[in-house]
Amino acid sequence: MLKFELFGIPITVEPWFWATSFFLGNGFHYLQMGNMLPVAVWMVVVFISILIHELGHALVGRKLGGGVCWIRLWAFGGLAHQQGARFNQSSKAKMIAAGPVAGLALYALVSLIAIALWPTNRVGLDLVLTASTLWLYEPNNPELLQLIRETPMKTHVFIQFIWVNLFWSLVNLLPVFPLDGGQIAATYMKSSKKMHLLGIICGTSFAAIGYLLLNSYFIPMLFGLLAY
Repeated sequence: MLKFELFGIPITVEPWFWATSFFLGNGFHYLQMGNMLPVAVWMVVVFISILIHELGHALVGRKLGGGVCWIRLWAFGGLAHQQGARFNQSSKAKMIAAGPVAGLALYALVSLIAIALWPTNRVGLDLVLTASTLWLYEPNNPELLQLIRETPMKTHVFIQFIWVNLFWSLVNLLPVFPLDGGQIAATYMKSSKKMHLLGIICGTSFAAIGYLLLNSYFIPMLFGLLAY
């Protein structure tokens, strides 16, 4: 179990966090291939991205509500605990939203670095657009394809950072409990029944989108469970 401290906030990383990251990064496939570098990069990207997300919660929560906070990264992502904090409706919503906002800020930073690093013929911009759209955007840019062939690991790092922090941050804002969007909805909605009904509808819809449009099995499983 890994333990350290950042900005005065104790952080614990449980072994199951690494195991889940390995599984989501298709680690067994790379293990069979004898090339663990891509999944190692993925695990580092996931670690940094989720840590930044939880630090957003913890730092804003400490500033707005006081109290003692600590962070735990575990099998299903991360948790920012706020013990003894006092929030009103607005400050609580800001604390919850700070996590996805921190992820989107990291997405913007990495995207700007990519654009600045490869400014010639829109190579950096095309890389950002490609990674941001799960490869649904197919740029007619031979220089980008050449760059990916010549520096596969370097571009792989940028693609993973861009995709994870954009996609996961936006998904986390969906009004499905216990995602951040669901918790923000619960802060403002007086009826818990209506809040959970909204979560069921959104969770079921996104599960269908994940399966039909993104050809994903993980997304339907996750959001089917959340909807349930």
